[in-house]
Amino acid sequence: LDSSLCSVGYRRDPVTTMAEAQHTGTSASAGDGIAISGLNEALDTNYLDLQPEDQSLLAKATRLIAGAVGKCFKPRQILVILRLLKAITFCFLILTICADIMYIVFVEFIASNSIGEQLGGVRDTIIRVYGIALAVLAVLIELDVTAAVKYFSGLKSFIPRGLLLFFVAMITCAHPLQRVADQSGSGGDDDA
Repeated sequence: LDSSLCSVGYRRDPVTTMAEAQHTGTSASAGDGIAISGLNEALDTNYLDLQPEDQSLLAKATRLIAGAVGKCFKPRQILVILRLLKAITFCFLILTICADIMYIVFVEFIASNSIGEQLGGVRDTIIRVYGIALAVLAVLIELDVTAAVKYFSGLKSFIPRGLLLFFVAMITCAHPLQRVADQSGSGGDDDA
């Protein structure tokens, strides 16, 4: 590991003193004289967690994608994009929770029983209650609430969190069983 590389993959300048940092407008850490690079520097895409002799298709694709990202984005821009995605995810989870609560209130408490049965009945209501619970869990994980992260730490990483969001989206889009039965039963005879 090259000692001049930061953990996010961009190169540090040579050791900068506080006076040089103030003169140039960059930031340096106080005390030990180690340079702290700004987030506006270009990414160093030469360092990847790949063996240099690995010339497989996946390694080439990884190098190509990392090079393209390094040319197009700076670390600050990537952080802004990730924060925007987190905010958008949070907003849509809140909208999902509100929509499920509205469905339960309007169908189960305000509408008549016959309309509730036509819209899926108790089955859809139970599915939406599970959707609300999992959406609240997803919101807590998105907001990094300690209790949720402590007990559901497996959902903190990217792929499990994405699968949780996908599952929430699937179960909150419940459809009545009658429509499926009607569509499959009437089949449609196009030859007649």
